Amino acid sequence: MNIDIKYIKDVLGIFDKYGRIKNNDGCEYDTTIMTHVDDVPTFKHVIDDIDNIKPNTKLGFKIKQTSMKDLSVTYIDATPSLIERLFELVPQLNGMWKGIKYFLTTLIAYNKSKVKGGDVKWASFKNLDENADYCIDLMKEANKFHLHKYDKTNIEGYFKPTVTWEFFNEYSDGEQLFAVLKKLPCLGTYNGRVVLEFKKLDGLDDYGIDEKYNRRFISIEYDELVNKFRLLKIHKIYDKNGEVVDEKVTYESIDEKDKKYIRTALVDYCTKLDYVIKKKIGKQDLSWNFIRYDDDPTNTDEQISDMIRELWDVRLGGLDVRTGTSLTDSYMTMLGWYFSPTYVCERIAGSFYSPASGFGKTKILKTLCDRTDVVYGNLDPGQGAANQFTFARELAKGPDIMQCDDPMQGTEDVLRLVSRLVTNKSAQVEFKGKDSYQIENLNTKVLITSNKPLYMKNDTNNFLTQKLFELQTNDMPHCTKREADPIVKHIEQCDDSEISAFLNKCVKMYNDNSGWIEQHMGLYMSKEDESVMFDNILSLQKLKDNNWKTLMDLVEFDEFKIDRDKSYKESLQKSYLAVCKHIWNHYNDIAKITVCCLPKNNPLFPPGTNRKASLHKCFKYNVELNKLLLDIVSLQQDDDITPTPKPVYDNWDDIPTRVYYK
Repeated sequence: MNIDIKYIKDVLGIFDKYGRIKNNDGCEYDTTIMTHVDDVPTFKHVIDDIDNIKPNTKLGFKIKQTSMKDLSVTYIDATPSLIERLFELVPQLNGMWKGIKYFLTTLIAYNKSKVKGGDVKWASFKNLDENADYCIDLMKEANKFHLHKYDKTNIEGYFKPTVTWEFFNEYSDGEQLFAVLKKLPCLGTYNGRVVLEFKKLDGLDDYGIDEKYNRRFISIEYDELVNKFRLLKIHKIYDKNGEVVDEKVTYESIDEKDKKYIRTALVDYCTKLDYVIKKKIGKQDLSWNFIRYDDDPTNTDEQISDMIRELWDVRLGGLDVRTGTSLTDSYMTMLGWYFSPTYVCERIAGSFYSPASGFGKTKILKTLCDRTDVVYGNLDPGQGAANQFTFARELAKGPDIMQCDDPMQGTEDVLRLVSRLVTNKSAQVEFKGKDSYQIENLNTKVLITSNKPLYMKNDTNNFLTQKLFELQTNDMPHCTKREADPIVKHIEQCDDSEISAFLNKCVKMYNDNSGWIEQHMGLYMSKEDESVMFDNILSLQKLKDNNWKTLMDLVEFDEFKIDRDKSYKESLQKSYLAVCKHIWNHYNDIAKITVCCLPKNNPLFPPGTNRKASLHKCFKYNVELNKLLLDIVSLQQDDDITPTPKPVYDNWDDIPTRVYYK
């Protein structure tokens, strides 16, 4: 069998365009080496006993030597003495390969990968089923696998997948897919990124692979992966008689026009692989248990939490208003969820709301992501409304954590996008002038940081109440002197071990308080804010009179203005729907027995509006609801009126229709 080790040229980078190098005596030597290894086990035995091998012992392969004078070719049996001589002629090789044993060990490892197929240093798969079964077996191990960013690894010199001329000109779609299969150690996709597995090969002790895990899992974007492919060309060398005497292999870049064929094949293969995996798993609760930092619970030596606590809790007096506990503790618990492995059943997002600014609620998370293998995205709608192009670039990254800081005017658009993202686990990516495409299985965790309360006019998916948890601070003072900068700078410059120690603490705090998310589910509203919200829409006088049938009857409005001022009417609609949603989500026991259809004739919603009780736009006014509203609404101190509760109506038909006259 033949093993082409011309890749040495790529590693050393000391060869000219003709594949030649100059040694220390100024002579040129052809470094094209072709080995012929017949028995790998025998070859390995030689290396295992290299210290006892005599200098002239044949090692089981030949070295092809080409004369630069007449281009004559000679095959010489490889021996320890011959390789030592080669190192003398090419001192760069000796420096690179650390001696004969390491050189031969590397050759064996490379040979093993070639035996299994493919031109890369890993075993490829024969078909999709084999690939899928391998992935499922890994999932069943229930081990945590560190998923690295591609740009944080050192495998660049080893990862050079190739395609041939036939890929573009002769292969069918199926053949192209199979060609990609043979080139990649692919495990499907994670958050829209391709996951590759690189294993440490026998005999190699320095391959950029984690000693702890003995393998390396890497995620990479489709476009970035496509750019790694090269076009392999074989140039035949003929003698004077027209016979092939040698072959020269070159690698060329692939033009942008042809890259789309590789991308299509990659997407097609990964999509089919994910589908086969999901089909084979069925109802089993299996998924990738990926982590993105050094997961070592014993590592707790860090200063980050102390620095945050000194600023947030001590100097600013920060609190988690929902629990009345330390803001730092709640923030670290929340970070524990964000940096824990993602489970496919989770369909929630988070919000960090504080009236204060400048204390690091946005930048700390981004800096932590930059220091780890977490892929970070930023939803930035700017000052205007967001559209389908606004978030395309960030979503195309397949982020693990997506952060949106102060959505501003784009709040509605951002929240709708986030709602679809966490609900459907997918996103539509569209660039101007290019075809749109769908990213599936997107398990991105989203955090919205804001100085203003979040609001959606039409929250049809109950996102703000059932799919969003919120950490809200008390009314802290603003930081005007960039007090958080020392914390951020420390995170940027400290050792990786300290970053991991801090995150290990966060994850432990979350695991020890697993009910934290449920405890913070839905937007928080204080009793004072709740009272103001109800006061803004409900008539205090009507509450006192208590002579009404439904909640709609209690709405206070200007009869002259409501039909003449569109913005005024929309504001009333917004306030009324907010009250209805609040009653349904926070006082559900009362809401369930009082919910009813919206009256046909009402001042806020025109004829044709959907009136179904399932929309929770209206409630029957009974004893329980009356008492609730009186407890919420701020009554005047001189109020001594005891309202007379109305009877409870069992059916909507029992309630006389109220007509609003203009």
